[in-house]
Amino acid sequence: MSLVSLKELFSFGFKSFVYATSFSVGVLSDKLILGAFINPVAVAFYTIPVNFLSQARNLVWSVTRVFMPMFSELDARNEKQVARDLLFNSSRYALGIILPLIGGICILGPTFLHHWMGPDYALQGRWVLHIMAAAYLFQWLCPFRNRFLQGVNRLEVQARLGFVSVIINLAASVALVNFMGKEGVALGTLLPSMVIEPYLLFYTCRVAGGSLRHYLISVYLPLLVPVSVFAGFLAWFVEMWPPQNLLEVIWVAMLSIIVYWPFFFMFGMSRHERTVLLDRFWVLHRKWRRA
Repeated sequence: MSLVSLKELFSFGFKSFVYATSFSVGVLSDKLILGAFINPVAVAFYTIPVNFLSQARNLVWSVTRVFMPMFSELDARNEKQVARDLLFNSSRYALGIILPLIGGICILGPTFLHHWMGPDYALQGRWVLHIMAAAYLFQWLCPFRNRFLQGVNRLEVQARLGFVSVIINLAASVALVNFMGKEGVALGTLLPSMVIEPYLLFYTCRVAGGSLRHYLISVYLPLLVPVSVFAGFLAWFVEMWPPQNLLEVIWVAMLSIIVYWPFFFMFGMSRHERTVLLDRFWVLHRKWRRA
């Protein structure tokens, strides 16, 4: 291995380490601040709703992990347009899952906590759940951002801003915890995300050779109708027939998903994507009939 290659490898690893460490510090510091400034009981009321959202985050990370080598290979081949199309289209599909998932957690989450952990957790964790959901939405403006920037070796800005974000998070959390309690710590996570994440989205679009306007039109605009229908239906249904137990919470969530997918198929997918999906469905159907 040449000295130049070793230097590039070390630089890539260091930038990845800085970003990952900044993220981990931001997550762990919230609990430490709550325990130090309030009491250990507040940590439980904060952690349960946040862990609820973290399951969704882990799902997203698992899905996006396999895309990093694809972006790297396309960058090595200098196929920038293909990489950009992959970034935009995969983001639309990922957000087609993330947005209703977060919306469902915000609407059904307090009811779920009420029946799962008890009314105290639902009451104490409601605003933490909503504030952290907003923070996660900002962090997922571009779900494949980290994988894309890793794949094309453009992690410098993300690593630096990740460090800045954790400093702002710590300062804001310490400043707000005495006035707003655990909700103030949650706001400490939201505030830097509101500023830094939109810029990182702009930066990612620029690295990909596209524009922020093109990203918003091609990714978010097609999801406007299906996500609005999903959230409106779920909120209306919960208002009319509040779930009385965990089984009913799950049933309402599944019913909302059934309502959502036809709208996503019609509005969230292009005509070509719908045609390809239907063709593959009929091929599988014919194979199943023959078997």
